[in-house]
Amino acid sequence: MTSRLITLLFALTAAGCSIPTSTTPITQQSGTPVPAARIYQPELTVPAPGRTAKVSFLRDAGALGSACTHKILVEGKPAFAIRAGEYQTLYFPPGQYVFTLEIEGGICPKLSVSHYAVLRDGADETHRIYIPSLTSRPQVVAVSDGSRYSSAIAQGTIREGEYKSRSHKFSVNIRKPSNWAGVPYVITPLDNRGDTQYERVMFHVGDFGEYLVVGARTVSGASVSAMDKDDHRTVLRNISQASLMGWRRDFSALPGITEEAFFDSTYGEAIVRVYRAPKGSFLAKAQGRKSTPDDRFDTNIASIVARRGGGCPSLC
Repeated sequence: MTSRLITLLFALTAAGCSIPTSTTPITQQSGTPVPAARIYQPELTVPAPGRTAKVSFLRDAGALGSACTHKILVEGKPAFAIRAGEYQTLYFPPGQYVFTLEIEGGICPKLSVSHYAVLRDGADETHRIYIPSLTSRPQVVAVSDGSRYSSAIAQGTIREGEYKSRSHKFSVNIRKPSNWAGVPYVITPLDNRGDTQYERVMFHVGDFGEYLVVGARTVSGASVSAMDKDDHRTVLRNISQASLMGWRRDFSALPGITEEAFFDSTYGEAIVRVYRAPKGSFLAKAQGRKSTPDDRFDTNIASIVARRGGGCPSLC
């Protein structure tokens, strides 16, 4: 006998109304490469063994903000400086990264804004640098295709609001992101740590703090028997906690539980929990200096877990 565990994690931030973009997107065909004099980590600009994730940074063209040079940092270290209409491609080992855009001052106001990215093996991402309006600071957003910036086109394998996993373990309805810029989700498969019966995927718009993680695991008969010895709701609670900590291990403090409820799902009784993570947001507020963990916001993370199958009669 096997059991299927379905987990969802939400970390979402809603934003306001839409504002038109005031700079013009480029492509690598229409743009200009960053000159060698402004590349500070040239080893990252060429593929190498182990560096199998590719990220291209494209800065919009246009007069708005063109007098300001933007320095791009990788994990706090300067990688290159980019000007309007330029692009640069870097190569990384798969993993989690923090990219920071800095403006050091001079005729331009100081700025430091960071965003988080999870790069999988073989990833080919494009990150757009743009200014949404006259009153906005520069933004960096990940897009799926460097030649297009249409927010109306869903990415990856989302079709008509439904995502179907690559291994056919699950499908899930995905609503459009709620950010004001209409930036679509980037879809990133997460490491299953060698477990072929486990699949997780993350939908994220890093610059707007929108994250959705969905996963499913097929559990062996021995594990099902062990679960059935415990109270069903205790099992769901334990899986909820394990799913949260399996996704993120960078919390400064253990998230607390603010809400918990059980409900009937198509898979049987499920649990929904809301965790409060102090300083747990991916977004940070810092101006004129590098952001620190203390600049992060408190955030709520919702977890939904359902179990299909097993020895509990109410679920079978």
